[in-house]
Amino acid sequence: MTATDLFQPGTTAVRRDVHTDRVWTAMPQRVLDDTVHVLTLAYWPGIESLAPTT
Repeated sequence: MTATDLFQPGTTAVRRDVHTDRVWTAMPQRVLDDTVHVLTLAYWPGIESLAPTT
């Protein structure tokens, strides 16, 4: 893995949970740090996420 493969601090990464090959939920998170072994993310009150409803 090279430095270009890592997320840069301050950028937004979107976490997506997938179920039966379809996106089930999605939530943006801010990248705090990314190393070869650990990706540290943060989320905050008021962000909008997507999830199925009935």
